[in-house]
Order: sequence, then structure tokens, then C-alpha cells
Amino acid sequence: MRVIDTFLGFALVFTSLTAAQAATPAQGHVALEKQSWDVADAIAYRNGDEVLVVLSNKNYDRAAFAKDGKLDDFDFIHHTMDAGASTLTLKFDTEFKLSTMQYSLPGGSGARSGDMEKDFTLGKHSANALAGVFKYASDADKVSVSFDLPIQSDKLERPGKPLAADGGDPGKALLKHFAAIQSGNIDQVIAVSPPERRSMIEAAKASGEAKQMLPFMQSMTPTQAKVLGGRLDGDKAQVDFQGMLDGKVQKGNAELSRINGIWYVGDVSLDAQ
Repeated sequence: MRVIDTFLGFALVFTSLTAAQAATPAQGHVALEKQSWDVADAIAYRNGDEVLVVLSNKNYDRAAFAKDGKLDDFDFIHHTMDAGASTLTLKFDTEFKLSTMQYSLPGGSGARSGDMEKDFTLGKHSANALAGVFKYASDADKVSVSFDLPIQSDKLERPGKPLAADGGDPGKALLKHFAAIQSGNIDQVIAVSPPERRSMIEAAKASGEAKQMLPFMQSMTPTQAKVLGGRLDGDKAQVDFQGMLDGKVQKGNAELSRINGIWYVGDVSLDAQ
């Protein structure tokens, strides 16, 4: 009887897995740290030797993820911060064994590890796809999700076309922006700042706060910067650069926008060293 019960139990799990995968790439419910949400979107990607499945209660902005040409933790951190979203990350090893469950919620984050494999039923899997059902329960925490996802690379195709070798006008604007910050002259910084940021810096100058703000900006801005390349997409551009910061070579990426024919620097991201 136990053999029959075990077989029937497996058949029910397999049937529910197949039905869920046919309905949607990812679905389910998550209740962690007294916060409860339904899965709205999911991505599976390679990160070194691991495969990560990241589920969220809000849709991902995949165009924003692709801006720097890579998919990494920072994309999902921004997703949580900017969209006020929650995420659940399942980490798998090279044999698709579940090792860790991590979660990020508005107001906190955490992880569970140990014998997580018993909570996961592996579905179809290959080098390019992963499917499964994850059911976890501990005290008030409860997770029940299923997914059937392509496994994508952590390298993403950025929108637009390649910039000129010297970065063209966006590259020149970025180097001018860096030079203004390193000059120590707040008026030069104001002159190269986009309109929506300019008024904020002018207010900081008037209040005297710019004296503390400028040294911090300088500490995060590389010297001896040069353009490495990038992408141009209409009035938007991504410029890759390299410079020196704290005596070390520092690479990064900057987002620029063209406003009334003039290129302005928006967000600047520095690669981890």
C-alpha cells in the first residue's frame, strides 16, 4: 500500500508541475517575515557555477537590466528598491541541487540554507532550461512556487548601436562631467548637471551643504578617465569607462540623456573591485 501511495503522490506532484508549467512560466505564493505575496515574474540565469532563479511579486524592467550589458545582484537590488518589490532567490549548483533560498523584502532580507533539496521537486532540466516545484514551510513562513524557465546568460545585449571609438558626444560629455567634479568648483558641476539635478545642487550651494557634498562626489569619481566604448540608443547612451580611484584601476558605466541637444550624465555605476 505504501508503494502505491508513494507512486500516486509522485504522480500528483508531476501532474501539478506539468499543469503549472503549461499555464505560466512561474507562479505561486510566498509568505515570509509576515509579508505575503504572489509570484508575478521570474528569471533564471547563470552566475558562475550556480543557476539562480529569482521570483518577484512585480514585473521586471528587463530593458533597465540590459543597460549595462550584464545581469547581476545589483539589478534585483534596484528592482526591490525602485519598485518596492519583493524577491525570492533559489540557488542551484551544477547538478541542479537546491542549496540556498534567499529573500529580499521592503524593509529586510534573509536566507535559509541546509537541507533545502527535500523541498524541491526537479522537473525538466538542461543546460538551457530549468523547471521545478518548491514547497517550503517553517513556523509562520510558507513558500509554494513552480516555474519553467529558460536559463539565460548573465551577459545581456544592450539596446542601440555601438558608440564611436572615442565615445562621440556622449563620451565627451562624460569626461567633462568627471573633470568638473574633480575641479572642486561647484559652479562647474552645476554647469554640466542635467536640469532636474541642477536646481538641487544650486540649493546645496546656497545652504553651504555643497562643501560637504563635493568631496564625497570626488571620492566616487575616477581620475584619468578614458572611454572604453558604449551604446547609443536615440537620446539615450551608455558609456563604458576606465580611470583611477583610490590608487586602483576602476571601470564602470554611465547613463547619459540628450536634452535639448545637450548630453547630460545620469547614473554612474562602478564595477566591484
